Amino acid sequence: MARSSTTVDRDGRAGQDGGSPVDRHRDRSLEAKGRADAAQAQADQRRATLTAHEERLKQMRRVVKDTQRQLRQHKSAVKRLESQRRDVEDAWKSARKNAGKADRKARKAEAKYDDAILRQMVAREKDVDISLSRDAPPEGGELVVAGSQSLVPSTDALPAVPGKRNGGSGRAGGRRSRSRRVTPPDI
Repeated sequence: MARSSTTVDRDGRAGQDGGSPVDRHRDRSLEAKGRADAAQAQADQRRATLTAHEERLKQMRRVVKDTQRQLRQHKSAVKRLESQRRDVEDAWKSARKNAGKADRKARKAEAKYDDAILRQMVAREKDVDISLSRDAPPEGGELVVAGSQSLVPSTDALPAVPGKRNGGSGRAGGRRSRSRRVTPPDI
């Protein structure tokens, strides 16, 4: 038989050139284990990356959900504020309209007050004129007060005033407008 040459590998193991089947299986097994360990390390690294991505995705979904909730709240607030703005605008328009009405009523009431005061003044002057015309002296037509000039004109100078006291209906020519105010005669 021929002898085969033996070699010593790095680990100090003796082996043959082709090596025994056990050595070859061991070498292959170690290589496969090394590859399996490298693949497991790579899988573990990718699993860690995947876990980090999943965590980041969960966080982003929470942010999106919170943002959508805030968006709904803001939309609701905008609708509520628009409704309030419309209500306030309607109230403002109504208040402006009521202020205009109140101003017109106040001017109308003031005009009526002015007319009433004027009518009252005219009635007083009329009563004074009528009483003075009844009490006027028959001869000179003037009433003389000691030390003064004639205060009342003669009855001939007084205009005829229609009214109940003079036998009229109390109205002269129907309803009077504001533009035709009667002014008392100058004394």
